[in-house]
Amino acid sequence: MSDHDLLQCYARAGDQAAFTELVARHLNLVYSAARRQVHPPQLAEDVTQSVFLDLARRARDFPSGQPLAPWLHVVTRRTAIDAHRRESRHHAREQTAREIAAMTTPDPSPWTHLEPLLDEAVAALPAPDRTAIVLRFFEQKNLREIGAALGTNEDAAQKRVSRALDQLRTLLTRRGLTLTAAGLATDLSAHAILTAPAALAGTIATSVIATLPAAALAGAQTLAMTTLQKSLAATVLTLGLGAGLYEATIYARQNSDLAALTRRETDLAAQLRTTRTQHAALTARLKSVEAQIDARLAASNSRLTSGDAALEAQINAWYANLDRLKRVLSQRPELTIPVPRCFQWVDVRAGSSRNEERISNRLFFSK
Repeated sequence: MSDHDLLQCYARAGDQAAFTELVARHLNLVYSAARRQVHPPQLAEDVTQSVFLDLARRARDFPSGQPLAPWLHVVTRRTAIDAHRRESRHHAREQTAREIAAMTTPDPSPWTHLEPLLDEAVAALPAPDRTAIVLRFFEQKNLREIGAALGTNEDAAQKRVSRALDQLRTLLTRRGLTLTAAGLATDLSAHAILTAPAALAGTIATSVIATLPAAALAGAQTLAMTTLQKSLAATVLTLGLGAGLYEATIYARQNSDLAALTRRETDLAAQLRTTRTQHAALTARLKSVEAQIDARLAASNSRLTSGDAALEAQINAWYANLDRLKRVLSQRPELTIPVPRCFQWVDVRAGSSRNEERISNRLFFSK
């Protein structure tokens, strides 16, 4: 039977087996889409249960010509977004822990970057392309089945899947991912579908039965309760209590996960403090090395300055000897050496600073 036939059997006659068959057919699709949006498995199970509950509520009004799988994918995404918003505080702590852990973990695989963007990109595709992607990679249908769902043949279905894959790759590329059509198809085939927990299908069917009795879906008239109806009511009440216990179990499990995440956050914060302490020690060590280098450069400049001072002292001593020689020659003219008038002796003396020069005296020797 087709999905629509099973849904009508449940809506009109209250056939629980028909609805259980629908859940079994599409459970992995819904659970996988939920896991990509909300990472805790327990929260993904809650989202999956809520999606099938919505399907049960809309069973009587579901359009006959609309494929069920794309509708489930859209509803799953919306339900997961609502769940994500309700858990925003929890998600913020989770994000902080991931950012701290990213400092010490290697780069994730390409699927890690693709996974959180996939469902949003699929939802942005036109309806025929979205249907082709969901049926081919999320429902793992062959081309003949896809063609039958789209009202075409296998060749047309192949072309539709190829075009839809190119459109999906273009949308993901705009979000910063570098992908090829073949690589995207490989990743979708390998990772798009996860196996849901074995007990989840039974839990969903039980929850739907307890929440929406078949009589309400079929619109049967209210009759006087017989002994059999009373027994059924008691059964429904028991199932409702079981659902309440299941929800309590989920709540306790979520609290346990939150406590574990809090402990992980505390450990990562301690690691961050240790890293900061090591960074401060390395910074102090670097400043110490820089101070040593500056001291050695200063000592080298000091040695160069003292060498310049010694050279200047020698030059000044030589000029002092020259002054004494001039005084002797001025007192004893007979020792003067005749020199042609065209020659002159210019005495250039360096000042106290290396950056200036001055001519201090000129001596002219004549006959």
